[in-house]
Amino acid sequence: MIVYLLGIMGYVMTVYFTRKYSLCTSTLTEQFYEYNTINVCFLSMAIFVFFKYSSFSYNKFYRKVIVKLSNYSFGAYLIHILWLEFLRSVHIDALHFSPSYAVPVVTIVIAVLSYASSAILNQIPIIKKYVV
Repeated sequence: MIVYLLGIMGYVMTVYFTRKYSLCTSTLTEQFYEYNTINVCFLSMAIFVFFKYSSFSYNKFYRKVIVKLSNYSFGAYLIHILWLEFLRSVHIDALHFSPSYAVPVVTIVIAVLSYASSAILNQIPIIKKYVV
């Protein structure tokens, strides 16, 4: 239970500090999205514990979905930064929208686009063999 409270606290810290420092500097501050920050650590721990101890892993349907997603996860990891930069270039980021909405929405959009791109690239034999 404590780890979930830390996860919520990590999310709130990300939104609050991103908003505060972005408004102060009039530019998007991304330092609170870094993987080595305490807020991201708290949120990552909560997500990991949730999936580790959830009943998803015992359900055949969810297991199939997780295995399918894991096939594309490395490719999604490699390509997500391109989608992130593209969304930034068209002004879809936490600076142009409220961070409390922008952070989860942009995260979901980037995840969907990255996994879809990885799935498409996975259909090309040479890329599937050596990259994805």
